[in-house]
Amino acid sequence: ALENLSAILDQANTHFSNVVKTTVYLHDMNDFLAVNKQYKEYFRHPYPARTTLEVSKLPLGAKVAIEAIVGLGDSWSVAHASTTDATGTTEKSLEEIHM
Repeated sequence: ALENLSAILDQANTHFSNVVKTTVYLHDMNDFLAVNKQYKEYFRHPYPARTTLEVSKLPLGAKVAIEAIVGLGDSWSVAHASTTDATGTTEKSLEEIHM
C-alpha cells in the first residue's frame, strides 16, 4: 500500500513530507509491527497524525489500505492506496479538495 501511495504522491508532484494525516486499515492487527516498520521507511519525523484500525474486510481482498490527507499548496487531497498479499492487485486514487 505504501508503494501505491508513493506513486499517487509522485503523480501529484508531491511527497510524503506533505502528508498531514493517515488512516491505516489492517485486515489483521497482527500485521501492525511489520506495517509500522515499512511505514517508517517512507515517513520521517515529524510523522503525520495517524489512526490504525483493524477491519474485517478490505476492497479487492487487500490486507492493508491507507488513506492519506495531503497538503497541496492552497488545496488538500485525499489519497487512497491498497494492496493485496498474494496477487499483487492494487487500487490507487487521488481526490482533490479545494478549500
